Amino acid sequence: MTRRQKTIAFFVTLCVLLVTAAVSLNVGWILISGRRLAALVFGMVLFGLIIAGLIVYTVFLVMEIKRNEEHDSFINAVTHELKTPIASIRLYLETLQSRASAATSTTAVRAPESPGFSRRTPALSTWLTVLCRRSASASMLL
Repeated sequence: MTRRQKTIAFFVTLCVLLVTAAVSLNVGWILISGRRLAALVFGMVLFGLIIAGLIVYTVFLVMEIKRNEEHDSFINAVTHELKTPIASIRLYLETLQSRASAATSTTAVRAPESPGFSRRTPALSTWLTVLCRRSASASMLL
């Protein structure tokens, strides 16, 4: 069972327990105030609203948990898609520089690309780390 499934199971179980408690209190209220019609109607309406509120809250909470999971998946996919081409380009540049080529013009043209590329890679990694942390902190607020 994944973390998301455990969280959903916990909140659904909590909702079932709270609804059961509310129904029990409602039955008790009916038995206690059976002769007073106004209190009986008011109590039944109030408990009905409480039960409906609990169910709606749980449904929206489960939907939010699923949405956050999809958001985390998207962030992970974007991070992977951005880092994969960078790694490929870096490997290509290192391969070109390591080969002893007969044409020095090729090395002279591609050599300046590597420092600029090396300078941008940590910035991109930092940016992606910040996005992942923001995503994680937003998930923790749930």
